Amino acid sequence: MSPSLWLSFQELTKRRLGTAVATGVIGLAVAFAAGLELVSRAREAAVAADLDQIGPAIRVVQKGKTARNLARYELRTAPFDTADLQRLRRECRSSASAVEGRLSLKVPFKNRMISAVGVLPDTIITPFDDFRRMTESTVLIGAELASVLAVSAGQEISLQGQSFEVLAVLPETASEEDTVVFVHLSRLQQMFKLPGKLNEMRIFPAAGADIDTLVALVAARHPDMTPLTMERGETAEQSMHTTLRDHRRVLYLVTGVVIAVSVLIWSYINGTERRLELATLVAVGGSAWTVVLMILTRGAFLGVFGALLGILAGVAISLGQDLESTVRILPALDLVGIIVLTSTLLSAVGALPAAGLAASQDPVKVLQEA
Repeated sequence: MSPSLWLSFQELTKRRLGTAVATGVIGLAVAFAAGLELVSRAREAAVAADLDQIGPAIRVVQKGKTARNLARYELRTAPFDTADLQRLRRECRSSASAVEGRLSLKVPFKNRMISAVGVLPDTIITPFDDFRRMTESTVLIGAELASVLAVSAGQEISLQGQSFEVLAVLPETASEEDTVVFVHLSRLQQMFKLPGKLNEMRIFPAAGADIDTLVALVAARHPDMTPLTMERGETAEQSMHTTLRDHRRVLYLVTGVVIAVSVLIWSYINGTERRLELATLVAVGGSAWTVVLMILTRGAFLGVFGALLGILAGVAISLGQDLESTVRILPALDLVGIIVLTSTLLSAVGALPAAGLAASQDPVKVLQEA
Protein backbone atom coordinates (compact mmCIF):
# COMPACT_ATOMS: atom_id res chain seq x y z
CA MET A 1 0.00 0.00 0.00
CA SER A 2 1.41 3.43 -0.95
CA PRO A 3 2.11 5.96 1.85
CA SER A 4 -0.54 8.40 0.58
CA LEU A 5 -3.19 5.68 0.45
CA TRP A 6 -2.31 4.43 3.92
CA LEU A 7 -2.33 7.95 5.36
CA SER A 8 -5.70 8.68 3.74
CA PHE A 9 -7.21 5.54 5.20
CA GLN A 10 -5.83 6.31 8.65
CA GLU A 11 -7.19 9.85 8.46
CA LEU A 12 -10.69 8.71 7.57
CA THR A 13 -10.86 6.00 10.25
CA LYS A 14 -9.43 8.13 13.09
CA ARG A 15 -11.50 11.24 12.39
CA ARG A 16 -14.79 9.40 12.25
CA LEU A 17 -17.08 12.34 13.02
CA GLY A 18 -15.61 14.49 10.27
CA THR A 19 -15.67 11.58 7.85
CA ALA A 20 -19.30 10.84 8.72
CA VAL A 21 -20.35 14.48 8.21
CA ALA A 22 -18.58 14.78 4.87
CA THR A 23 -19.90 11.43 3.67
CA GLY A 24 -23.40 12.39 4.80
CA VAL A 25 -23.35 15.68 2.89
CA ILE A 26 -22.17 13.96 -0.29
CA GLY A 27 -24.67 11.15 0.30
CA LEU A 28 -27.54 13.65 0.54
CA ALA A 29 -26.55 15.28 -2.73
CA VAL A 30 -26.15 11.92 -4.46
CA ALA A 31 -29.44 10.64 -2.97
CA PHE A 32 -31.21 13.63 -4.50
CA ALA A 33 -29.71 13.00 -7.95
CA ALA A 34 -30.03 9.20 -7.82
CA GLY A 35 -33.56 9.33 -6.44
CA LEU A 36 -34.66 11.82 -9.10
CA GLU A 37 -33.14 9.75 -11.90
CA LEU A 38 -34.55 6.45 -10.64
CA VAL A 39 -38.02 7.91 -10.11
CA SER A 40 -37.89 9.37 -13.62
CA ARG A 41 -36.76 6.06 -15.12
CA ALA A 42 -39.44 4.21 -13.18
CA ARG A 43 -42.07 6.60 -14.51
CA GLU A 44 -40.82 6.11 -18.07
CA ALA A 45 -41.00 2.35 -17.54
CA ALA A 46 -44.57 2.67 -16.26
CA VAL A 47 -45.56 4.74 -19.30
CA ALA A 48 -43.87 2.21 -21.61
CA ALA A 49 -45.77 -0.61 -19.91
CA ASP A 50 -49.05 1.25 -20.44
CA LEU A 51 -48.21 1.78 -24.12
CA ASP A 52 -47.40 -1.93 -24.45
CA GLN A 53 -50.97 -2.70 -23.44
CA ILE A 54 -52.10 -0.84 -26.57
CA GLY A 55 -49.94 -3.02 -28.78
CA PRO A 56 -46.40 -3.38 -30.13
CA ALA A 57 -44.47 -0.44 -31.51
CA ILE A 58 -43.07 -2.54 -34.36
CA ARG A 59 -44.61 -5.51 -36.18
CA VAL A 60 -42.25 -7.54 -38.32
CA VAL A 61 -43.67 -9.46 -41.30
CA GLN A 62 -42.40 -11.11 -44.46
CA LYS A 63 -40.74 -8.94 -47.09
CA GLY A 64 -43.34 -7.59 -49.50
CA LYS A 65 -46.21 -7.61 -47.02
CA THR A 66 -47.81 -4.28 -46.16
CA ALA A 67 -49.76 -2.77 -43.28
CA ARG A 68 -52.92 -3.50 -45.26
CA ASN A 69 -52.06 -7.21 -45.38
CA LEU A 70 -51.33 -7.15 -41.68
CA ALA A 71 -54.58 -5.40 -40.77
CA ARG A 72 -56.55 -8.00 -42.75
CA TYR A 73 -54.43 -10.89 -41.48
CA GLU A 74 -53.53 -11.77 -45.05
CA LEU A 75 -50.09 -13.17 -44.24
CA ARG A 76 -50.81 -16.67 -45.63
CA THR A 77 -47.32 -18.17 -45.43
CA ALA A 78 -45.21 -18.71 -42.30
CA PRO A 79 -41.63 -17.73 -43.24
CA PHE A 80 -40.23 -17.33 -39.72
CA ASP A 81 -39.46 -19.88 -37.04
CA THR A 82 -38.40 -20.01 -33.40
CA ALA A 83 -34.73 -19.48 -34.33
CA ASP A 84 -35.62 -16.19 -36.09
CA LEU A 85 -37.52 -15.07 -32.99
CA GLN A 86 -34.64 -15.89 -30.66
CA ARG A 87 -32.16 -14.12 -32.93
CA LEU A 88 -34.31 -10.99 -33.05
CA ARG A 89 -34.57 -11.04 -29.26
CA ARG A 90 -30.79 -11.18 -28.92
CA GLU A 91 -30.26 -8.35 -31.39
CA CYS A 92 -32.85 -6.12 -29.70
CA ARG A 93 -32.17 -7.08 -26.07
CA SER A 94 -30.65 -3.71 -25.17
CA SER A 95 -33.53 -1.65 -26.58
CA ALA A 96 -36.60 -3.93 -26.43
CA SER A 97 -38.45 -5.09 -23.35
CA ALA A 98 -40.04 -8.00 -25.23
CA VAL A 99 -40.25 -9.61 -28.67
CA GLU A 100 -43.31 -11.79 -29.22
CA GLY A 101 -44.00 -14.27 -32.02
CA ARG A 102 -47.41 -15.05 -33.56
CA LEU A 103 -48.93 -17.16 -36.31
CA SER A 104 -51.96 -15.77 -38.18
CA LEU A 105 -53.89 -17.98 -40.63
CA LYS A 106 -57.31 -18.17 -42.23
CA VAL A 107 -59.60 -21.02 -41.14
CA PRO A 108 -63.10 -22.01 -42.38
CA PHE A 109 -65.98 -21.55 -39.97
CA LYS A 110 -69.71 -21.60 -40.78
CA ASN A 111 -69.23 -21.20 -44.52
CA ARG A 112 -66.82 -18.31 -44.19
CA MET A 113 -63.11 -17.73 -43.62
CA ILE A 114 -62.08 -16.20 -40.33
CA SER A 115 -58.68 -15.22 -38.96
CA ALA A 116 -57.09 -17.45 -36.33
CA VAL A 117 -54.14 -16.02 -34.39
CA GLY A 118 -51.79 -18.32 -32.50
CA VAL A 119 -50.35 -16.83 -29.30
CA LEU A 120 -48.46 -18.05 -26.26
CA PRO A 121 -50.61 -17.35 -23.16
CA ASP A 122 -47.61 -17.16 -20.81
CA THR A 123 -45.69 -14.50 -22.73
CA ILE A 124 -48.33 -12.47 -24.58
CA ILE A 125 -48.47 -8.79 -23.62
CA THR A 126 -52.12 -7.90 -23.22
CA PRO A 127 -54.44 -6.09 -20.80
CA PHE A 128 -56.80 -9.09 -20.69
CA ASP A 129 -56.28 -11.75 -18.01
CA ASP A 130 -58.33 -14.28 -19.99
CA PHE A 131 -55.24 -15.01 -22.09
CA ARG A 132 -53.44 -16.39 -19.00
CA ARG A 133 -56.16 -19.03 -18.59
CA MET A 134 -56.02 -20.15 -22.19
CA THR A 135 -55.09 -23.80 -22.90
CA GLU A 136 -54.62 -25.81 -26.07
CA SER A 137 -58.28 -26.86 -25.93
CA THR A 138 -59.76 -23.36 -25.49
CA VAL A 139 -59.99 -20.24 -27.62
CA LEU A 140 -60.76 -16.56 -27.14
CA ILE A 141 -62.93 -14.65 -29.62
CA GLY A 142 -62.92 -10.97 -30.45
CA ALA A 143 -66.10 -9.05 -29.62
CA GLU A 144 -67.09 -8.21 -33.21
CA LEU A 145 -66.46 -11.72 -34.54
CA ALA A 146 -68.43 -13.26 -31.66
CA SER A 147 -71.35 -11.00 -32.48
CA VAL A 148 -71.26 -11.82 -36.20
CA LEU A 149 -71.00 -15.56 -35.60
CA ALA A 150 -73.43 -15.57 -32.66
CA VAL A 151 -70.87 -17.31 -30.47
CA SER A 152 -70.73 -16.97 -26.68
CA ALA A 153 -68.48 -18.07 -23.83
CA GLY A 154 -68.74 -21.75 -22.93
CA GLN A 155 -69.84 -22.77 -26.41
CA GLU A 156 -68.10 -25.55 -28.36
CA ILE A 157 -66.82 -24.65 -31.84
CA SER A 158 -64.92 -26.57 -34.50
CA LEU A 159 -61.87 -25.24 -36.35
CA GLN A 160 -60.08 -27.32 -38.98
CA GLY A 161 -62.08 -30.31 -37.79
CA GLN A 162 -60.91 -29.91 -34.19
CA SER A 163 -63.11 -29.02 -31.24
CA PHE A 164 -62.49 -26.04 -28.93
CA GLU A 165 -64.30 -24.43 -26.03
CA VAL A 166 -64.82 -20.67 -26.15
CA LEU A 167 -63.15 -19.56 -22.95
CA ALA A 168 -64.35 -15.96 -23.20
CA VAL A 169 -65.44 -13.22 -25.56
CA LEU A 170 -62.88 -10.42 -25.34
CA PRO A 171 -63.90 -6.81 -24.66
CA GLU A 172 -63.97 -4.46 -27.65
CA THR A 173 -60.61 -2.88 -28.49
CA ALA A 174 -61.61 -0.91 -31.62
CA SER A 175 -58.85 -2.74 -33.51
CA GLU A 176 -58.55 -5.61 -35.97
CA GLU A 177 -58.22 -7.99 -33.03
CA ASP A 178 -61.99 -7.67 -32.50
CA THR A 179 -62.44 -9.80 -35.63
CA VAL A 180 -60.19 -12.80 -34.84
CA VAL A 181 -60.19 -15.98 -32.80
CA PHE A 182 -57.15 -16.55 -30.59
CA VAL A 183 -55.75 -20.07 -30.37
CA HIS A 184 -52.82 -21.47 -28.41
CA LEU A 185 -49.79 -21.09 -30.69
CA SER A 186 -48.61 -24.71 -30.46
CA ARG A 187 -52.14 -25.97 -31.21
CA LEU A 188 -52.48 -23.78 -34.30
CA GLN A 189 -49.04 -24.87 -35.53
CA GLN A 190 -50.10 -28.48 -35.02
CA MET A 191 -53.40 -28.00 -36.87
CA PHE A 192 -51.62 -26.71 -39.99
CA LYS A 193 -48.53 -28.93 -39.59
CA LEU A 194 -46.26 -25.90 -39.14
CA PRO A 195 -44.17 -26.82 -36.06
CA GLY A 196 -42.24 -23.84 -34.71
CA LYS A 197 -43.40 -21.58 -37.56
CA LEU A 198 -44.42 -17.91 -37.27
CA ASN A 199 -45.44 -15.16 -39.66
CA GLU A 200 -45.38 -12.12 -37.37
CA MET A 201 -42.98 -10.87 -34.71
CA ARG A 202 -43.96 -8.01 -32.44
CA ILE A 203 -41.37 -5.73 -30.81
CA PHE A 204 -42.10 -3.83 -27.60
CA PRO A 205 -39.38 -1.19 -27.06
CA ALA A 206 -37.79 -0.56 -23.69
CA ALA A 207 -38.48 2.73 -21.94
CA GLY A 208 -36.66 5.54 -23.73
CA ALA A 209 -35.63 3.38 -26.71
CA ASP A 210 -35.61 5.03 -30.12
CA ILE A 211 -38.11 3.26 -32.36
CA ASP A 212 -36.57 4.53 -35.60
CA THR A 213 -33.23 3.03 -34.55
CA LEU A 214 -34.91 -0.30 -33.86
CA VAL A 215 -36.62 -0.28 -37.24
CA ALA A 216 -33.33 0.54 -38.97
CA LEU A 217 -31.62 -2.30 -37.08
CA VAL A 218 -34.18 -4.88 -38.19
CA ALA A 219 -34.21 -3.63 -41.78
CA ALA A 220 -30.40 -3.63 -42.04
CA ARG A 221 -29.84 -7.08 -40.56
CA HIS A 222 -32.87 -8.84 -42.07
CA PRO A 223 -33.53 -7.92 -45.72
CA ASP A 224 -36.16 -10.68 -45.84
CA MET A 225 -38.25 -8.91 -43.18
CA THR A 226 -40.43 -5.80 -43.25
CA PRO A 227 -40.66 -3.85 -39.96
CA LEU A 228 -43.87 -1.80 -39.71
CA THR A 229 -44.24 0.89 -37.06
CA MET A 230 -47.47 1.32 -35.12
CA GLU A 231 -48.62 4.71 -33.81
CA ARG A 232 -48.96 4.47 -30.03
CA GLY A 233 -48.29 8.04 -28.93
CA GLU A 234 -44.52 7.68 -28.48
CA THR A 235 -43.77 10.97 -30.22
CA ALA A 236 -45.45 13.04 -27.52
CA GLU A 237 -44.00 10.87 -24.76
CA GLN A 238 -40.45 11.09 -26.11
CA SER A 239 -40.71 14.85 -26.49
CA MET A 240 -41.87 15.19 -22.91
CA HIS A 241 -39.14 12.87 -21.58
CA THR A 242 -36.46 14.73 -23.56
CA THR A 243 -37.54 18.03 -22.01
CA LEU A 244 -37.54 16.52 -18.52
CA ARG A 245 -34.09 15.01 -19.08
CA ASP A 246 -32.73 18.45 -20.04
CA HIS A 247 -34.12 19.90 -16.79
CA ARG A 248 -32.65 17.01 -14.80
CA ARG A 249 -29.19 17.65 -16.27
CA VAL A 250 -29.27 21.18 -14.85
CA LEU A 251 -30.16 19.78 -11.43
CA TYR A 252 -27.35 17.22 -11.71
CA LEU A 253 -24.91 20.01 -12.54
CA VAL A 254 -25.95 21.87 -9.39
CA THR A 255 -25.63 18.65 -7.40
CA GLY A 256 -22.11 18.13 -8.74
CA VAL A 257 -21.13 21.64 -7.67
CA VAL A 258 -22.53 20.94 -4.19
CA ILE A 259 -20.42 17.78 -3.91
CA ALA A 260 -17.22 19.52 -5.07
CA VAL A 261 -17.74 22.54 -2.79
CA SER A 262 -18.57 20.31 0.20
CA VAL A 263 -15.33 18.36 -0.21
CA LEU A 264 -13.39 21.60 -0.78
CA ILE A 265 -14.67 23.12 2.48
CA TRP A 266 -14.08 19.92 4.44
CA SER A 267 -10.59 19.42 3.02
CA TYR A 268 -9.65 23.05 3.66
CA ILE A 269 -10.83 22.99 7.27
CA ASN A 270 -9.18 19.64 7.84
CA GLY A 271 -5.94 20.80 6.25
CA THR A 272 -5.94 24.00 8.33
CA GLU A 273 -6.38 22.01 11.53
CA ARG A 274 -3.56 19.69 10.55
CA ARG A 275 -1.00 22.22 9.26
CA LEU A 276 1.51 21.21 11.89
CA GLU A 277 1.01 17.49 11.23
CA LEU A 278 1.41 17.91 7.46
CA ALA A 279 4.50 20.10 7.93
CA THR A 280 6.04 17.46 10.19
CA LEU A 281 5.33 14.82 7.55
CA VAL A 282 7.29 16.80 4.97
CA ALA A 283 10.06 17.60 7.44
CA VAL A 284 10.73 13.93 8.22
CA GLY A 285 11.15 13.02 4.55
CA GLY A 286 7.73 13.04 2.99
CA SER A 287 7.35 14.96 -0.24
CA ALA A 288 4.82 17.60 -1.17
CA TRP A 289 3.52 15.13 -3.74
CA THR A 290 2.76 12.67 -0.91
CA VAL A 291 0.66 15.34 0.80
CA VAL A 292 -1.22 16.12 -2.42
CA LEU A 293 -1.93 12.46 -3.12
CA MET A 294 -3.05 11.87 0.45
CA ILE A 295 -5.60 14.70 0.35
CA LEU A 296 -6.83 13.81 -3.14
CA THR A 297 -7.15 10.13 -2.24
CA ARG A 298 -9.01 11.05 0.91
CA GLY A 299 -11.41 13.19 -1.13
CA ALA A 300 -11.91 10.34 -3.61
CA PHE A 301 -12.70 7.95 -0.74
CA LEU A 302 -15.32 10.37 0.54
CA GLY A 303 -16.83 10.51 -2.94
CA VAL A 304 -17.07 6.72 -3.16
CA PHE A 305 -18.57 6.30 0.33
CA GLY A 306 -21.00 9.18 -0.19
CA ALA A 307 -22.03 7.87 -3.62
CA LEU A 308 -22.78 4.38 -2.30
CA LEU A 309 -24.76 5.82 0.62
CA GLY A 310 -26.65 8.15 -1.69
CA ILE A 311 -27.45 5.41 -4.20
CA LEU A 312 -28.97 3.25 -1.47
CA ALA A 313 -31.03 6.20 -0.28
CA GLY A 314 -32.07 7.01 -3.86
CA VAL A 315 -33.19 3.42 -4.44
CA ALA A 316 -35.23 3.54 -1.23
CA ILE A 317 -36.87 6.80 -2.35
CA SER A 318 -37.76 5.38 -5.75
CA LEU A 319 -39.09 2.13 -4.28
CA GLY A 320 -41.29 4.16 -1.97
CA GLN A 321 -42.65 6.17 -4.90
CA ASP A 322 -43.39 3.31 -7.32
CA LEU A 323 -42.34 -0.17 -6.21
CA GLU A 324 -43.47 -2.10 -9.30
CA SER A 325 -41.91 0.22 -11.88
CA THR A 326 -38.67 0.64 -9.90
CA VAL A 327 -38.21 -3.12 -9.67
CA ARG A 328 -38.61 -3.25 -13.45
CA ILE A 329 -35.63 -0.93 -14.03
CA LEU A 330 -33.31 -2.40 -11.38
CA PRO A 331 -30.46 -3.13 -11.29
CA ALA A 332 -29.54 0.17 -12.98
CA LEU A 333 -25.85 -0.73 -13.23
CA ASP A 334 -25.11 2.05 -15.71
CA LEU A 335 -26.49 4.63 -13.27
CA VAL A 336 -24.51 3.18 -10.36
CA GLY A 337 -21.27 3.27 -12.35
CA ILE A 338 -21.83 6.83 -13.56
CA ILE A 339 -22.73 8.12 -10.08
CA VAL A 340 -19.80 6.46 -8.30
CA LEU A 341 -17.29 7.59 -10.94
CA THR A 342 -18.66 11.15 -11.11
CA SER A 343 -18.83 11.52 -7.34
CA THR A 344 -15.28 10.21 -6.97
CA LEU A 345 -13.90 12.59 -9.60
CA LEU A 346 -15.81 15.59 -8.27
CA SER A 347 -14.67 14.88 -4.73
CA ALA A 348 -11.05 14.57 -5.85
CA VAL A 349 -11.35 17.82 -7.83
CA GLY A 350 -12.96 19.50 -4.84
CA ALA A 351 -10.03 18.46 -2.65
CA LEU A 352 -7.45 19.69 -5.19
CA PRO A 353 -7.28 23.38 -4.07
CA ALA A 354 -6.86 22.35 -0.42
CA ALA A 355 -4.20 19.85 -1.46
CA GLY A 356 -2.34 22.54 -3.36
CA LEU A 357 -2.40 24.92 -0.40
CA ALA A 358 -1.20 22.22 2.00
CA ALA A 359 1.61 21.15 -0.32
CA SER A 360 2.79 24.69 -1.02
CA GLN A 361 3.19 25.73 2.62
CA ASP A 362 6.73 26.10 4.00
CA PRO A 363 7.15 23.31 6.58
CA VAL A 364 10.00 25.15 8.35
CA LYS A 365 7.93 28.29 8.80
CA VAL A 366 4.92 26.29 10.06
CA LEU A 367 7.10 24.43 12.61
CA GLN A 368 8.71 27.69 13.75
CA GLU A 369 5.31 29.32 14.27
CA ALA A 370 4.18 26.28 16.26
